[in-house]
Amino acid sequence: MAISYVGECRSLTKYTGTTAVSGGSLTGYVKTITAFYIGTESGTNYEASAVINIPLADPASVDFADLTPYDDLTESWAQTKIDSYLPNVKVWMEKEIAKQHRPVEEKGDPPWQGA
Repeated sequence: MAISYVGECRSLTKYTGTTAVSGGSLTGYVKTITAFYIGTESGTNYEASAVINIPLADPASVDFADLTPYDDLTESWAQTKIDSYLPNVKVWMEKEIAKQHRPVEEKGDPPWQGA
C-alpha cells in the first residue's frame, strides 16, 4: 500500500539580536524549524509521526543575500524547507509503519483434533 506524507511547521527558533554575516548583519534570523511529520498508509490504520528540528544554515557561514529576515518569512518558505527535509524522515516512518504489519492471531484446535 502507498504511504502519504505530510509535514507542517510547528515553530521557529530564531537568533535574537544582531548576527554578523558576510556582506552585512541580520537581526532575527531563523536557526531551526520545528516540523511535525505524519505518514499514513492508505487503506489501513497504520501511521507514524515525528517531530523534527530542521537545522538551517549558520549565518556566519553564508552571504547576507542568501538569508531571509525573520519578519519577511512566509508560510511557503517554511513549507519548502520542510518538504525538502522529508526524504530524511521518510525512511524512519516507513520502518515504523512496517513494524505495525504483524500477522493476525487466531486461536484454534490442534490439527490432530479434527472436526
